[in-house]
Amino acid sequence: MRNLMIITLVLFSLNVHAERKWIAISEVNGARFYALDNPPVIEGRMVRQWVLVDAKMNTGSPISVMSVARFDCNQQRMKFLSGYVYDGAMGTGNNVGTPADQSDDWQYPMPDGAWGHVSEYVCSFLN
Repeated sequence: MRNLMIITLVLFSLNVHAERKWIAISEVNGARFYALDNPPVIEGRMVRQWVLVDAKMNTGSPISVMSVARFDCNQQRMKFLSGYVYDGAMGTGNNVGTPADQSDDWQYPMPDGAWGHVSEYVCSFLN
């Protein structure tokens, strides 16, 4: 019985990952910014959500960065908790590393910038 439950949970998690859908939020210089099309995790006035940036390198090759970010909706700030860099579009291809912007420091996105729009979208779940 326990093995059946474990197998069911593994298959469910694989299915959820395969059906991951993204909401396009903003575009700047050819880079597109997305948030996961699922309600975020709400922790008081903080929101945790998967975000994705899809871009092309100077060579024209696709690259994408998928990260978990925490948004402090009262202070209008954010920080990246963990993330993955892929050599394909929309989080596909090989995992080729981790983003350089993961730190314990808060970042203050410009309200009219791409991350400001992502923050506004994610924080709208608190209303």
